Amino acid sequence: MSKRRTSIIFDKVRKANLTYNLVENEDSVAVGISGGKDSLTLLYFLKLLNIYTPLRFSIHPIYIDLGWGTDIKQVEAFCLSLELPLLIEKTNIGEVVFKARQEKNPCSLCANLRRGALNTVAKRINCNKVALGHHLDDVVNTMFLSMIYASQFNVFKPKTYLDRMDITVIRPLVYVEEKD
Repeated sequence: MSKRRTSIIFDKVRKANLTYNLVENEDSVAVGISGGKDSLTLLYFLKLLNIYTPLRFSIHPIYIDLGWGTDIKQVEAFCLSLELPLLIEKTNIGEVVFKARQEKNPCSLCANLRRGALNTVAKRINCNKVALGHHLDDVVNTMFLSMIYASQFNVFKPKTYLDRMDITVIRPLVYVEEKD
C-alpha cells in the first residue's frame, strides 16, 4: 500500500474516531477477523491509531472458526507481524447452519451466530468494545437494502451499545470507501 493511500485511510479512521469517540483510552478492543480485506485493513489501522495517537488501548484480534477446516496461517502471520496474536475460537456454526438446520437462506442465521460468538469471546477476555470492518460502501448498501426490501430508511451506526451484552460495537472504517 502506498504511503499516500495509507495516509488517506488513516486520516478517515482518525476522523471517525474523533467524531464518534469510537476508541478511547483504556479500552480493550476485540477485532472481528474474517481473513478478508476489510477486517485485516481494520486491524492494521487500529494498530496505527494506537501507535500514532495519544490513545492507549489494547487490541485483540479474534477469528470465529465455523468448523470448516479453513487454513488461516496467513491471517495468523499477518496478526503476528503486527505483534497481535490471533485468538481462534472454534465453533460448530457451519454444521448447525448447513447440516442441522439446512437453511435455504443461511446468511442471516450464520451472521447472527458469528456475531454472538464474537461478542461472547470478547466479553470472556474482558473487552469492552468489538470493532467490525464495515466501511462506507457497506453503509450505503445497507441503506438501499433497507429501503428496497423493508421499505424503511435504516443504516447501522458507527457506535452501538449492546445493553444485553454490555459491550459496544464500533466501526472505525465508516468513512473509508471500499476502493481505498
